[in-house]
Amino acid sequence: HATGRCYCDHCRAAFQRWMQARYGSLDRLNRAWGTVFWSAVYTDWSQIPLPRTAPAQHNPSLQLDFRRFASDSWVEYQRMQIDLVRRWSSNRPITHNYLGSNEDTCEIDYFDLAADLDFVSWDNYPQGSDGPHHVALNHDMMRGFKQKPYWVMEQQPGVVNWHPYNRPVPPNLVRLWTYQGLGHGAEAVIYFRWRATRYGQEQYHAGLLRQDGSPTGSYREAAHFLRDLAAIPPISRRSAKVAILIDYADWWALQIDPHQHDFSYLKVVASIYQDLWAAGISVDVIRRTDSIDGYKVVIVPSPNLIDEEQARRWQQFVEQGGRLLVTFRAFVKEQSNIWSDQPLPAGLDTLLGVQVEEYLGLPPDMRGAARNASGGLSFPYWRWAELLRPTTGQPLLFYNQFYWRDQVAATQNEVGQGIAVYVGCWFEHMLPQTIWEALGLDELALPFTLPNDVEAIAIDFADGAEGVLLLNHNAEPKSVHLHRPVVSLLLNLPPTTLITVQPRDVAVLRYL
Repeated sequence: HATGRCYCDHCRAAFQRWMQARYGSLDRLNRAWGTVFWSAVYTDWSQIPLPRTAPAQHNPSLQLDFRRFASDSWVEYQRMQIDLVRRWSSNRPITHNYLGSNEDTCEIDYFDLAADLDFVSWDNYPQGSDGPHHVALNHDMMRGFKQKPYWVMEQQPGVVNWHPYNRPVPPNLVRLWTYQGLGHGAEAVIYFRWRATRYGQEQYHAGLLRQDGSPTGSYREAAHFLRDLAAIPPISRRSAKVAILIDYADWWALQIDPHQHDFSYLKVVASIYQDLWAAGISVDVIRRTDSIDGYKVVIVPSPNLIDEEQARRWQQFVEQGGRLLVTFRAFVKEQSNIWSDQPLPAGLDTLLGVQVEEYLGLPPDMRGAARNASGGLSFPYWRWAELLRPTTGQPLLFYNQFYWRDQVAATQNEVGQGIAVYVGCWFEHMLPQTIWEALGLDELALPFTLPNDVEAIAIDFADGAEGVLLLNHNAEPKSVHLHRPVVSLLLNLPPTTLITVQPRDVAVLRYL
């Protein structure tokens, strides 16, 4: 709720102690932050401020470390509570309900917060998201924070009370949302709330029961879902072969210094995810430092802060046959948030076979397109563009407009048995056909075409059979032509390759 950072004098003193532990000496801090700029060299720890409102921007290094400190403070506070609970109730699992991803909910590093929990849970209010793909991204992020099943602690059961305009929730949508959680690995879905309250701040927040105790349509949908579960064997989401690597420090650094008003790290991540989601590709969303063994494709959106150890791991991944995609604004700054003195992407230029010669934050009235080598395909971009100079990499795409016409926009570098792709601009669809083909994503996509906003999740049954879960997020029926016959476990239909899913409905399909 955007309350994760405190600016009181107690926190200032704690921040100063935190930095003393992190840097050891003021000389090291001054060098790490580059405090010679604007004559801001510190000679005593007590001089270091919090980034409160000021006439000009605070040092971005100070700002990033303050965000790290604030996150660490919450992790420490949660650990204190967990230690107390475990002392008196050692046999009970402990969780904490996270919020879905947006620019206001990244104040705490959820990977760090998850470390002391037995499992992660979260509050799923789809009407507060950017669409069904963003809800799916949130589910996959929650699973990735501990790389294990999670709970939905609060599932929206109907109309809420906290939007400026509280939109209606059409029939079947609550059941659909519940299935989406099941498909992405939720171990439990809990509706908030059971019965609408008669008092307090949330009297207009729906429940499965009304204030008078009578059942709502959402109650009947929840009951419908439970009957479905009794009719189908246990299912599980198929293991992903694609990983998106994210990092909260990258997110914070790009919030502090976006350079382009509309630049959003989260939107870069979500745009990449949406293209994969639309093709039915299972994705794990994990930390930049997590193991990437077993994945075929690894995608790293805008890894702004340099990490030499990660660069070595990515090099090894590619050499052994992996396919790596790194996007613009990569390895620009050191971990202290000062600019590298090496050619960009600093420490990745050899692996990617490219250097960045110029970067451009594009205003809304400057949109362009990038073409493939033959000129037969063209893909629109906006917001950000980098002019690339290939070293060992081969050009994949070229700019079409402005003074950077014919400059390189994306490259591919063969390293060992694999490839490393670098994309220098923000495409409206972040994985255009040329990039998609370079990464070999067709072999990982489901072998049939999905209508817009029809979600397909590859599933496995307990007996080893394979299947697919289809979720129609549209207000009208949608048909899907499958590549092999299926039987529907919810509908009494003969085996078929054509499935029509009704509005806001689901199909649980088993391949023959």
